[in-house]
Amino acid sequence: MHLYAVNIDTTSASTPTYTLQILKEWNHSYVVTSLGAFENHVVVGDQINSVALVKVQGEEIVTEAKEWSPLWPVSVEALGPDSLICCTVSICPTFERYRIDDSSPR
Repeated sequence: MHLYAVNIDTTSASTPTYTLQILKEWNHSYVVTSLGAFENHVVVGDQINSVALVKVQGEEIVTEAKEWSPLWPVSVEALGPDSLICCTVSICPTFERYRIDDSSPR
């Protein structure tokens, strides 16, 4: 996962030019397949076996929590500052809601 800055050049009166600049790289998952966000947090679903909560602080990406039990999370979304929902692939697809403070299913 990369954190980018969006640079806008408005020197041309007719059309602004946009460029992306990589600020930080975060490599703590195998294959990121799903992202959800709230405020300055991102929930990261790893295709193999985890869900992580990271926080963007300026130009840094800080891991705040990681849950290893979801098998093949295909969809994650932050529900707010204290919980997230995750859908996993299994014989029967399951949804689990996690508390961010202790990463335990509700």
